[in-house]
Amino acid sequence: IRAAAGTPLTIGRHARDGAEKWNPDAQALRAAYPDDPDFRVEILGGARYPGRTLGRLPQNWTVHPFGSVAPTAYLQGLDAFVYFPHPDLIEAFGRSIAEAMLAGVPVILPPQFRSTFGDLAFYAEPNEVAPLVRAMAADDAGRIAFVTAVRDASARRHNRESIFWRLAGTRFGATSTPEVDPALAGVLPADARAWAASVRAAAGRAGAAA
Repeated sequence: IRAAAGTPLTIGRHARDGAEKWNPDAQALRAAYPDDPDFRVEILGGARYPGRTLGRLPQNWTVHPFGSVAPTAYLQGLDAFVYFPHPDLIEAFGRSIAEAMLAGVPVILPPQFRSTFGDLAFYAEPNEVAPLVRAMAADDAGRIAFVTAVRDASARRHNRESIFWRLAGTRFGATSTPEVDPALAGVLPADARAWAASVRAAAGRAGAAA
C-alpha cells in the first residue's frame, strides 16, 4: 500500500490487449485515462486498440507488453487501478481487478461491475475518474484505511471457505445461498464505506465546479 499519493498521480490497468478489453469510444478513453500533466498512465498488457481509437497514444502513457512486468511490481506503482472495458463485456470474475484490490490499490470501474464487486470498488463514468483520483489522493490516511479494509475483505471473499460457501448455493439443485458470515461476502466496515462516500461527494463537487 502506497504511503503517499504520487506526483504526478499514476493510474493504470492490467489486461490483455483485446478489443473487448477497451472502451471503443475515444472521448471515454481520453476521460478515463486523462492526457493531463497531473496524471501518468501506466498500461500493462499492450495498447494497440486504444492507439487505433485515439489515432495516437497520449505522451503521458507508458505501455508495457503483457507479461513484461510482474503484476505485483506493477501494481505497487499505481495510485488507482482504472478499468473501463467495452461496455458489452461480461467479466466472469475479473482476476486483475481482484489482484489490484489485494495489492491495496483503489479500483475505479464502470457501473456494470457493481454486482460483482459491491462496495469494494468505486463506480464511475469516464469523466468522473480524474476527480475521484484527486479526491482519494487528498487524504492519504483515509485512503490507506480504506484500501486496507478492501484488501482484507477481498482476501476473505476469495479464500477457500468463501468459495466453498458460494458453491454450496448451487450444489445438488439448491435454490438459495446458505447463511454466511458477512465478512466472507466482502462487506466493508461502516467507516470504510463512509470514507468512500465522502470521496465520491468531494469528487462530485470538484466535477461540478470544473
